[in-house]
Formats: sequence, structure tokens, C-alpha cells
Amino acid sequence: CPAGTFGKTLGLKDKSCSGYCDKGYYCEEGSTSRQNAPCPAGRYGGVNGLQNSSCSGPCKEGFYCEVASVSATHLACGGYNYYCATGSKLPTLVSEGHYSIGGNSKYARTSEKVCEEGFYCRYGEKISCPAGSYGATKGLSVDYSNETQQYYTMSDIGVRAASPTVSPPANM
Repeated sequence: CPAGTFGKTLGLKDKSCSGYCDKGYYCEEGSTSRQNAPCPAGRYGGVNGLQNSSCSGPCKEGFYCEVASVSATHLACGGYNYYCATGSKLPTLVSEGHYSIGGNSKYARTSEKVCEEGFYCRYGEKISCPAGSYGATKGLSVDYSNETQQYYTMSDIGVRAASPTVSPPANM
């Protein structure tokens, strides 16, 4: 049987054989099952009769596809703490000191970006530094404040200062 079809019975000569392989699967020439080979993770098979492991194409950014997926948007990536580039097999955890960006919702993020000065990032979200404190370093990943202390980094001298009475210099 030609690629995209399968033959359950030996000796079939008809071009369509027993039928087309199922969505989410592909059939190379000579296949004997409608589910001969699953589309690999990160790709999807949205139509019957696919002929190779490229299937219908890669999953859409913001989503991931497990083995034998039938849609480019099979599973949303997750929350702010995950992102999925085009063709993702699984969600990627946002790196420490980064936040997730892109996508059309918090559940379908597409990339990550380093946290800018004046912010800290936790679990893939960018959060403004609390009043009276300032993060002068890119990539901060924790909130350096609590009820008794206020922390900030001073980029002009390269030292982290801690004092409830110290304010950042005006140029920060």
C-alpha cells in the first residue's frame, strides 16, 4: 500500500488499500495498521492519510503536543511560570530572574525575558519593587523586602545595601 494508507490484508493492490491512517498518525509505504506510527511529540496530525513523521506540522507557539496529537493547539502551555515555543514537546519552566511573554493569555505564553531593573521576577511574573526599594540589577528573582528591612542594589557602586532608612540615589 502507498504511504498514507494501510493494508490489513496481504496482497492488496487497490491504491486506497484498507483505508487511510488515522489523525495523529502517519503511515509509510507498506503499513499494516491505521495507527502504524504516531506523530512525534511537538508535532500534530490534523488529517487522515499522513505519509511521514513531519505529520501536519509543528505545534503552535503557546501550546505543546504530546505523541499522536491531532491539533496544533492540543494543550495550552500552563500558567505564567511556563512557556512553549513553536514545536514544543512539553512546557518549559521559566528561568529564575525571568518572566514569560507572548501568547494570547497567561496559559499560552511563548517565550521568556530577563527581568528589567526596578522589578523582580517570581514564578514567571514581573513584579514592581516595593515602595522605598529599587532593584538596580537585571534578573532579580526575589522580593528583597519584608516588614523590617528594605533591600535594593546600587549599580553605581555595585553593592547591595540594606537599611530601612536608606533610599536609592535619585539617578536610579
